[in-house]
Amino acid sequence: MILSIILPWWIIVIIALGFTYFGKMNPFLSFIIPFAAVFIAWVASIYIVDNGSVQNILGKLLNADSNFTPYIAGLIGGLVAGIFGLAGSYLAPLEEALK
Repeated sequence: MILSIILPWWIIVIIALGFTYFGKMNPFLSFIIPFAAVFIAWVASIYIVDNGSVQNILGKLLNADSNFTPYIAGLIGGLVAGIFGLAGSYLAPLEEALK
């Protein structure tokens, strides 16, 4: 959440990939941990920091109830982080195999 103040939203991709690549995690944990971290961080930031303004904008954009939009945004961000976390766990053994 702190990095998102000064960097673009896609910094979660670099963090998730690096965390799981250097952490040498198994594929299941490399998906779940970044997914849960980003989901919780995004939902919390929408509820706490934004004071409902993002909820209303996302609700109008997605034609959805504004109470569900923080969870939709968290799900999208969590999936992006989880997929790149999974990619990081698959890249670590690949690098060792190429040596």
